[in-house]
Formats: sequence, C-alpha cells, structure tokens
Amino acid sequence: MGEEDDGPQLMSPLQVLRAKAFAKEKEAREQAERDRIAAKKAAAAANKVRKEQEKAERALRTAERRRLAAEKKLQHAVDVQARKELRAA
Repeated sequence: MGEEDDGPQLMSPLQVLRAKAFAKEKEAREQAERDRIAAKKAAAAANKVRKEQEKAERALRTAERRRLAAEKKLQHAVDVQARKELRAA
C-alpha cells in the first residue's frame, strides 16, 4: 500500500495567484449562472402576468359579445311579437 502525504501543501506565489484567479473566474461563472436563472424566472413571471391579463381581456370581450347577442335576440323577439300583435289587431 502506498503512503499518503498528509503534510502541508506548499504552493509557489504563481500557483497561489493562479488558484485565486481560478476561484474568481469560477465565482464569476456561478454568479452569471445565478443571474441568468433569476432573469429567466423574472421573464417567466412577467409572461405569466401578461398571459393572465390577455385571458381576462378575452373573457371581458366574450362577455360583452354575448351580452350584445342576447340584447339583439331579445330585441328581435320583441319586434316579432309587436308585428304579430299588429297583424292580429
């Protein structure tokens, strides 16, 4: 079996600088990924709100269209009844 070196690891100043630079780059990549995810979540939330607003607007237009159709149908029924009464008189 091989022996393991549990002693202190000595690094040259250049290795320390490279390790620090690597750590900074890694942190920057991780932060960029967190920012990307947060932006995606914000965009999804905004999209959801927009779709809900559009759905509500469609529902209002549908309700108004149905109300107008019902009024038109009622007016037609009133007109037909009035014509029947005029013919009968």
